[in-house]
Amino acid sequence: MDNDVSYECLCKEGYIDMSVAPAVRPGVKCRRLVNECRVPLQNDCDQNAYCIDKPIGFTCRCQEGFTDISDLGAKRPGRKCRKLINECAIGMANCDPVAICTDTIDGFSCRCPPGFLDVSGDPIGNPGRICAQLISDCDEASCNSNFSRCTETVSGTVCKCLPGYIDLDPENPGRKCKKSQVVMFVLPFVCSHIEQWLI
Repeated sequence: MDNDVSYECLCKEGYIDMSVAPAVRPGVKCRRLVNECRVPLQNDCDQNAYCIDKPIGFTCRCQEGFTDISDLGAKRPGRKCRKLINECAIGMANCDPVAICTDTIDGFSCRCPPGFLDVSGDPIGNPGRICAQLISDCDEASCNSNFSRCTETVSGTVCKCLPGYIDLDPENPGRKCKKSQVVMFVLPFVCSHIEQWLI
């Protein structure tokens, strides 16, 4: 393109300017724009991913209802798309029948509901597989509220001494609780040594 001083190069429509300094010397190197998404053989997107054309190259994005499990993650997304499965809805989850099943991106999770105790083999790694109902016939009157409280367990309810109390009859828990007393026999010895040090 001729101008008053000299000339200027501009890439034609359908080409992208790949010049080293396009702002100063444009049109020195032009590359034809290619839409890799139009031809499946020119992109490696998963069949369940959208191919998005870019000025240079393309990117892929998994369709709704699919999760991205591509090997390089965000660096090369949409290369492997796995269909999301709601294991809870189709009965594929191995939760206890009373457990609360929650669908997650990579599977599901189980949780025992209130009033049930998780007695699964691995309650931390695989919770909610076995839920045992707590026996809820707790009668606070049977426990002395001054020093114990009623606790629900799988086998029944028991009284338990409050913190700061010692159970004097473990075979009949929570019925005879005595306030623990800390004997302060060390303090006078320490104080006398401090006084000698200060003199």
